[in-house]
Amino acid sequence: MKKVIALVACAAALGLARPARAQDEPTPARTAAAERLITSIDMEHMYARTMEATIQAQLRQNPQMAQFETIMRSFFAKYLSWPQMRADFVRVYALTYTEDEMRQLGAFYQTPLGRRLLETLPELSQRSAEITQRRVMEHMPELVQQMMEAAQGGGATSPAPRP
Repeated sequence: MKKVIALVACAAALGLARPARAQDEPTPARTAAAERLITSIDMEHMYARTMEATIQAQLRQNPQMAQFETIMRSFFAKYLSWPQMRADFVRVYALTYTEDEMRQLGAFYQTPLGRRLLETLPELSQRSAEITQRRVMEHMPELVQQMMEAAQGGGATSPAPRP
């Protein structure tokens, strides 16, 4: 049953991680603005801190994973290193913000509050993820039961209302 729960949780996480729809390619100017912003805010450092926080959170939440820490780190280094991820981050920023918005973000991040936000974002992101994971796990038996009933022909339930 634990394996089923883990598989459902992984499938849900992967499903949530996919983009909702394909987007147009960003203009070269927006891409250049995104490059400047990512460099100016030292996103490489923030990304490294976030990845480390993710690993540490997994180890805290699942102490049995400690035996696989080296494997996890090797996997992350192989597939999720900053040089491999950088272009994706540039693209996301270029698709999300206008050139002017990126200029304004860059200016904001140079202020004391902006620098503090950048410094605390990895921790905030990790804490938010932990809260979400804890809530999902608290109710995972209900989700698994509903999915099993639907798979066995018990019929699907209507979607929950969106907040």
